[in-house]
Amino acid sequence: MSDKIKKFYEFGQHLAGDSLYRNSIFLMLSTAVMAIFGFFFWMICAHLYSASQVGIATTLISVMGLISSFSILGLGNSLIKYLPASDKKTEKINTSFAIVGLASIMISLFFIVFLNFFSPKLLFVRENIFFAISPRKRRQTGFPAYFRCYWIIRDIYFLWPCH
Repeated sequence: MSDKIKKFYEFGQHLAGDSLYRNSIFLMLSTAVMAIFGFFFWMICAHLYSASQVGIATTLISVMGLISSFSILGLGNSLIKYLPASDKKTEKINTSFAIVGLASIMISLFFIVFLNFFSPKLLFVRENIFFAISPRKRRQTGFPAYFRCYWIIRDIYFLWPCH
């Protein structure tokens, strides 16, 4: 084995042995895989549905992301900073969940009330409460370390339109 290959192998072993590097690599890989699947998903949607339907779908997804970003209130980053030194970890996490939950309800209600002003083409969201309530995004952006894959898989199954 040449020296360059040996050094590369040792560097790979070092990265695999350190949990910080390993978790960072997993996060980057998951982001890349989701981007690739998302690209193909929207490519298929563009061929199967009209431009207006794809536009409405992307608008709903963007609005859901915007509402969840506002609802988080920066508590995820605050927990990363203050939670390790805290004696009351469970209380801080539960309080953060409650605050984020209330904020998301208030912001979502604001959006639904003023939906006619924001986007009249999305008024169908008011017709069915299941369109308006989606805990999936809050759960994925909130505190992903505390959720198991089961919840995301369950959401995909129940929100999937063809079962």
